[in-house]
Amino acid sequence: MMHHLLSKIFKNIVWIVATNSNEIFLTFDDGPHPEYTPQILEILNTYQAHATFFIVGNKAEQYPHIVRQIDEQGHAIGLHSYSHPRLVGKSRQFILSELGKTQQVIEEIIQKPVMLFRPPYGNFTPLLLRICVQQQLKVILWTTASYDYFLRISNRRILQKIKNFAEPGTIHVFHDGHKNSFRTASILPEILEFYHSCSMKLSALPF
Repeated sequence: MMHHLLSKIFKNIVWIVATNSNEIFLTFDDGPHPEYTPQILEILNTYQAHATFFIVGNKAEQYPHIVRQIDEQGHAIGLHSYSHPRLVGKSRQFILSELGKTQQVIEEIIQKPVMLFRPPYGNFTPLLLRICVQQQLKVILWTTASYDYFLRISNRRILQKIKNFAEPGTIHVFHDGHKNSFRTASILPEILEFYHSCSMKLSALPF
């Protein structure tokens, strides 16, 4: 309920997707990673699931073939800044540079527009939101954070949290580009099995 309210207040930010179908939206941040992203893509392909990947620009430059693979497998792609800085307190010029460089890199790789943006750490300011409106970028946050990168949180706790939030339209955030994303790849099959048992469809964001 809170996320529906927040979406009405901050109209350019999406925390949860309004949908009439049994869809859940998995998102992955901080990639691409040369080892973990391909593993995650293979798992998603096995389960015929789709997701949205929020990509860091300087990593896209290093691994353009993985960015193309994400796109070719039917997943959605969004911007996650160029160097993953905290954008709070940064100047308009700095923010425009981070967004613009990332957008240019990714669009040159996949040859299509990229209009979704997730700010690093989920932090935003009025200035950042105004810039996103001006640049026609839709800001995507999340309904639930998995904390998959935080190894002190057990697999069991993560899986239980995900299972507790199986409402249609829910956006879950995971990480494919973190140093601990080996854990994400290891628990992802169980998450997908759970949603399959609930007849929930795993989709890319529809924007």
